[in-house]
Amino acid sequence: MLEYAESLVLLIILCVCTVIAELDPIFDDTPLNLTVTAGKTAVLPCTVENLGQHKMTWMHPKRVLISMDDRRVIDDTRMSIERPFVRDWNLHIRHIRYNDSGEYRCTINTYPVQVKRIKLSVQVSPRIVHELSTGNIKVAEGHTVRLVCNSTGIPEPTVRWSRRVEDSKEKLKIGTEGEILLIHNISRHCDGSYECVADNHVPPAVTRRMKVEVQFPPEIRLRNKKLWQFQGKETILECIITASPQALTSWRHKREVLKPGGSKYRIEIYKESRHTVIHSVSLPALEEGDFGDYTCEASNALGKDSKTMKLCESLPTTPKTVAPPTTTMKPTRATVKENRVDAPQTNPLATEYRPDHLSDRGEIVPPSFGRSSAESQHRYIHLNSLFASVLTLALAVS
Repeated sequence: MLEYAESLVLLIILCVCTVIAELDPIFDDTPLNLTVTAGKTAVLPCTVENLGQHKMTWMHPKRVLISMDDRRVIDDTRMSIERPFVRDWNLHIRHIRYNDSGEYRCTINTYPVQVKRIKLSVQVSPRIVHELSTGNIKVAEGHTVRLVCNSTGIPEPTVRWSRRVEDSKEKLKIGTEGEILLIHNISRHCDGSYECVADNHVPPAVTRRMKVEVQFPPEIRLRNKKLWQFQGKETILECIITASPQALTSWRHKREVLKPGGSKYRIEIYKESRHTVIHSVSLPALEEGDFGDYTCEASNALGKDSKTMKLCESLPTTPKTVAPPTTTMKPTRATVKENRVDAPQTNPLATEYRPDHLSDRGEIVPPSFGRSSAESQHRYIHLNSLFASVLTLALAVS
């Protein structure tokens, strides 16, 4: 009885194994789209249950056999079959490249053949082709500048332009999107560093910087066209020179070029800004021959300029002395005799009315003094003298 039971168990196991062996493979053949960035590792999944005696294969987009079961056939060491679980037959592609893009097929040799299609898309981060892009350039003012930023990438990158403000980290966006930036009638205010940024949302974005130097002939400005100074005093003459490239400068006095390093003159140059310098000549103690015209000259490859200023001598001035006004009084002489008057005296400013019964006619006559009125005559002489003094003083003041 025991032997019969054992035989029955073995028969059941054999039947079960036969049934399992005859089950069709379960294969997920849903198409799959996979996107990977270049340089990364791509994992193409393929899962099969109940494979049995069937064979698994991977085919390349170029219809090249990659593997048979878990053995690599293609001569590409970047590819391999990885099986984290028994049912997994995943294809790994390391350091993936753009030319790895395409449709890969995982197949089972059933009848009919079962196929799982996986479309692999490889994105490439942007790259600027420096050999085909603009470098640092020099251009004359007024010309047209063409800046090129040649970039590649999958998908195609977008190129944006900006200009870096001088002596600042601030960037100003300029122009429109595109690989070419045109600047018409460029001026000295447009020079500096320009940047192009290529970005296709596949990090990292890349940047290229190009320096544009705008050149122009010298331009000279004077703070003063005429300067006054005394002999023996120190004087500094200055001219402001703007040029690109930097100009050769000199001072000239009476057709003679003033050379730096001399004992009589001291010549110095100070940088004010990127394109502007201040050229000065210092004269420690002015002499008579130092006065006259001084010419500031500057020249570069694009042209030259000059400006002349005049140094004039200031003469000392003598203050004027103003005399105080003087008053002269003319004395008044009068002769007075005691108890008598030599002649009747009249006051030109006084009149007397004599009625008709005191004279022949009713007329206005000068006042007269009686013979016995010596005191009245003396008072009259004193008033007349005082009046003359006041009149003389009023005339002197006016």
